[in-house]
Amino acid sequence: MKTTNKVCYLLLNIGASAWDSRVADSEGNEKIFSQKDQVQVAKKSCRKMGVKVEFIEIRDKEKNFDTQKRFVLRMPYFRKDDVKITKIIESFVFSLELFIGPSYVGNTHYCFPAELVHNGSYILASDLVALEERKRFYERISSSDLLSFGISGGQSDYINAWKFSSVVFSEENLFNAVRFLANSQQKFYIYPGELDEIIYGPNENARSSLQQNSLEESLISSFKAIEAVLGNLPTKDTKLFSKMLKIGLDPQEPVGYTDHQPLYKHIRKAEKFRNSKSAHGRSTERDITLLDMQEFQECARLVVYYGLISKTDKYWA
Repeated sequence: MKTTNKVCYLLLNIGASAWDSRVADSEGNEKIFSQKDQVQVAKKSCRKMGVKVEFIEIRDKEKNFDTQKRFVLRMPYFRKDDVKITKIIESFVFSLELFIGPSYVGNTHYCFPAELVHNGSYILASDLVALEERKRFYERISSSDLLSFGISGGQSDYINAWKFSSVVFSEENLFNAVRFLANSQQKFYIYPGELDEIIYGPNENARSSLQQNSLEESLISSFKAIEAVLGNLPTKDTKLFSKMLKIGLDPQEPVGYTDHQPLYKHIRKAEKFRNSKSAHGRSTERDITLLDMQEFQECARLVVYYGLISKTDKYWA
């Protein structure tokens, strides 16, 4: 294989924070996650998916920015396989968005000649910029998109996402689940700092027909995420309970911000809205409110999370 045919893939927008993350478990015991922990899990997960990942420096000769370290993936023998790499990175990104919310609006990765990795340890930023400048203008990626990363999240979020990604990549129903949930969050998402306004403020309907469209599209995608994990929901609650218990979910667990009802009832409520309004266009007793949609999405996140945990524990054992 000629050197010029060998390629690597730079994961865009994501690095690995140098800061440790401290997380307390259900019993209050604190665990510390470091950058080293994330890199080790990333390497193990990528091996399971049939690729290699390295944590490589991007240096700048002109010192316009500090040296940064980024994830670079490659196929065996550095061969080009955009389809597989895309699915691997989407598996990671969709898994990460389960924890940090919507993030990506553009490219997720960047293919470049493997010869740009010097001594297997660093890349010069000027080499990447020069590579882009040789392309036609409308095909280029901006230097800021190429060289910067700004997606936030704690080490534990990234570690869990890397663990989940190998399972998501292998299990098509779970890939669909995180994909549908990511799409739901692109249409509607309440960040933690905005949550009190939704919970304790007036229970508002959409403020425009366009926002109503977004709520309904978000609901459909959230419900598709639930169905990707549980399958088509049976009409009998006892059968639904069996499906939920199989992945470790308690159907009777009280959930909700203002109206604490069993989890399965929230799922049924989402199903009713999906069937009568969003999917078929018929009117319901009332439109979806922002709080409704927040609770539906939380249910979907919970189902998807437990669906992933039920497989990941076995897959990583």
